[in-house]
Amino acid sequence: MNTVLVNYVSYFAAQVRGALADLSTEVVDDLTEGLEADLIDAMSEDPKAKSAEDLTLNDLIERFGKPTDYASELRGAAGLETGPIVENQPVRRTVKRSRVVKPSRTVKLNPLVKRNLIAAKRA
Repeated sequence: MNTVLVNYVSYFAAQVRGALADLSTEVVDDLTEGLEADLIDAMSEDPKAKSAEDLTLNDLIERFGKPTDYASELRGAAGLETGPIVENQPVRRTVKRSRVVKPSRTVKLNPLVKRNLIAAKRA
């Protein structure tokens, strides 16, 4: 089996599962059970390719459509609502800025600790 084709199929199947992310895990598993094997079998029989090495991700998309469209078809075949399709987009995270708080009082160091800190800086 061509590992490149397997990688393309795995990527496509992962995108389909991602588009079904709003459904429960059990439903997604039921809808996509055996998806990779079915896609590999269908692509291996593709009359365009002389061998599996000739197939590309574009051939997979040309034959089955975009992963989101394929997921929508799976939803429709199962009698589920056809929306919302979850597009795989990067997650944006907001970062709160921390502010520096000045101490309200001065801390006096023990003379022994102070001497050890000074000695450590010199070393």
